[in-house]
Amino acid sequence: MMSSLSVSSQPKHVALRSPHNMFCHGYSRLSFDFPSAASVFRGSSSFQPELMSSRGFTEARLAKSLISDASTPIIKPNGLLQARGFASKKHKRVIKQSKGFRGRANRCYRVAIRRLEKSWQYAYRDRKVKKREFRKLWIMRLNAGVRQQGLSYSNFIAMQNKSGITLDRKILSNLAMYEPFSFKAVVDVVKKSSVSARM
Repeated sequence: MMSSLSVSSQPKHVALRSPHNMFCHGYSRLSFDFPSAASVFRGSSSFQPELMSSRGFTEARLAKSLISDASTPIIKPNGLLQARGFASKKHKRVIKQSKGFRGRANRCYRVAIRRLEKSWQYAYRDRKVKKREFRKLWIMRLNAGVRQQGLSYSNFIAMQNKSGITLDRKILSNLAMYEPFSFKAVVDVVKKSSVSARM
């Protein structure tokens, strides 16, 4: 939206984006001679807000707050005025954690915080699902290994419990995959121990 501003005898025309867009994108395109307009926004006596509409006055106040003596504005080579970055360190931290998300979720805080919280929910759930899935994998590998020795998984686990051998499924499945001879020796010990336990 265009908003006009009168300064003494020379009218100056200021083209600003809406405040919402200025803060979302961090930049505002200014089409005026910067030094003279800066003096107007810094509180010159020729500043006449009554000549402006309410929307234009809001944009002028916003531009005045952006162009202050405390923080010198940065003019980009393409004519863009850098308004501000993120509002807080929390926003920066959220955007950093949401790197790689699809769409606006990796750069827009409002979208990113929702997707990030959902990702935490998935992570909390899947930390438990991961344990279940690995236990299933170990059982499948162990079952395949003991069937080569003429046993089933359930029979082998029952015999192992009676034998007193305290090797868990993770260790046994690794032995069955990478150390077949060592695994065969363990199975033989379990068989002998179970037979002696029956007697």
